Amino acid sequence: MRVIWGRFKGKKLIMSEGKGVRPLTDRVKMGIFNTLFNLICIEDQKIADVFCGTGGFGIEALSLGASAVTFIDRDTADVQKNLTAVGLEQKVLRGEAAAMLGRLPPDSLDLVFMDPPFAMRLESGHYHSAVKSLKNGGLAVIRYCRGNLENGEIEELNCFKEKVFGESIVRFYTSGL
Repeated sequence: MRVIWGRFKGKKLIMSEGKGVRPLTDRVKMGIFNTLFNLICIEDQKIADVFCGTGGFGIEALSLGASAVTFIDRDTADVQKNLTAVGLEQKVLRGEAAAMLGRLPPDSLDLVFMDPPFAMRLESGHYHSAVKSLKNGGLAVIRYCRGNLENGEIEELNCFKEKVFGESIVRFYTSGL
């Protein structure tokens, strides 16, 4: 696992053994960011990396010039180590995802990235908290496991693109449109 683009390009990210972490692979991360490059300029964006694990998505966004990333997970040890390794300080919230997203000011984010554990089904509270924190027209990018795929209809979010990477399905949503 490494940073692919930007000022931290090539920096290896730390992942603790035995935590059941399923990191975002370079292939999936490249696919997500290549899609985002066609939609928005990452520079100056305010982003939440939810179920962040190692923080690979958020650190990639910071490497590309995002103005701020809020990292959210129940275990934040790996993301803290990786932020320190690249010399960054960002907001890191430890706790249940919907509750931590709910702490963020309404309409404060341009992009929410959610990468829950494959065994987990997202609940309506996750989606509601994500939508509440997004600016009008903001984007939500959610990575699912094929076996836990939602039907794509999420109140207040419009799914406009889907990409498949093996067992991973990534959906892109807009808010407020």
